[in-house]
Amino acid sequence: TAFLDILWMSLFLPMLPSIIADFWVNPSWSGYTQAVYACGMFVGGLFFWKLSDIHGRKKILSFTSIINFLSYIIMLVSIWKLTDSLGTASLVSESIDVSTSTTEVFHGFTVMFVLFLVARFVGWLGGSGFGVIQAYISDISSPQDKTKNMGLMGAAFGLAFLIGPALSGVLSQIVSIHTILILCSVIIALNVISIWIFLQEPKKHVHTEEIHLADFHFSHTVVVLLVLSCGATLAFSAVQSMSGQFYADRFHFDITQIGYTMAMVGFIAIVYQWLLIKHIRAYFNEVMMIRLAFLVLVIGFIWLALNNDRYILFFWIALFPIGMWAFNPSIGSLIAQKAGKEVGKVMWYNTSVQSIWQIFWPILAGMLYGINIGLPFLVSAGIFWILFFIALWGLS
Repeated sequence: TAFLDILWMSLFLPMLPSIIADFWVNPSWSGYTQAVYACGMFVGGLFFWKLSDIHGRKKILSFTSIINFLSYIIMLVSIWKLTDSLGTASLVSESIDVSTSTTEVFHGFTVMFVLFLVARFVGWLGGSGFGVIQAYISDISSPQDKTKNMGLMGAAFGLAFLIGPALSGVLSQIVSIHTILILCSVIIALNVISIWIFLQEPKKHVHTEEIHLADFHFSHTVVVLLVLSCGATLAFSAVQSMSGQFYADRFHFDITQIGYTMAMVGFIAIVYQWLLIKHIRAYFNEVMMIRLAFLVLVIGFIWLALNNDRYILFFWIALFPIGMWAFNPSIGSLIAQKAGKEVGKVMWYNTSVQSIWQIFWPILAGMLYGINIGLPFLVSAGIFWILFFIALWGLS
């Protein structure tokens, strides 16, 4: 279920720059649409996890998948009359000047584009069902198996991000964007059916406790860890929100090339997680891994912004999954160790702040992109550089 839940989204991502181009809106909207998407996830996450405690995981998971299906129907209606018939990305840099003026930002803004934004918001409302999947896995896992089972879900996530973009790249050579979106809808429908047929309601629920901000009394180390976690989420959002558009504008990548590039990132993440991380961890503890991750990401983001060679590009973006997969398990492990009995509160606070950053940073990234297409990545490199020094002085 987790795999199918991510597969449809990863199929769509390589097509976003082409869709933005065919609407003839400013390319900064690649970032803004991601903000709309994140906003939907934040709103949905406030309700669906708790509703699944009350009404059952299976019912709410089915409901969020149906919402996903509805979002793609709305999206199909919004793009149905677009001119792209073979899925070949129109080059945004040739169709409209990148500008930050109000006139240019809202150039091409139509009712259909607003409908497209509505589809993105609705889609991420449904995407918040991924949190329900996490709750389901917690319900059915013994304490000793929980980490392993969560790791399997992460593996499903990585595999979907490997297969989805690659499949999108292949299909874009032979069918239209509309057909790929129909395929996404079919995948979601299959997910709904599989949930109805194969998933059973867990016999017990691990209820989430009521969180009161007034009760937060975190140690200095936990505060530093939260700053590092939220700061890294903020900085890395530049790649998540603007990378596809950047590949199209600077390197003239079409959907196929964008899809293969994203699939390569997923492949490196899987290889690193399954084959390399155990050897690296033999020499580095969690704190050292975090510092190393920030240095790797600083280098990767700077050279992504400055590089103009499409072949050298693949070397620099290979640093992103290495950096983030060095960081994420290490920060999660340290938070769990240092938070003690307040680990639930800390994790809730961390996830909430990350969700908020994922709303606002794509908006800022879109604005920076309008000034210079490499600027969002340079700013992210600066944030990672600051985080490196915080980790250097604040963690021991």
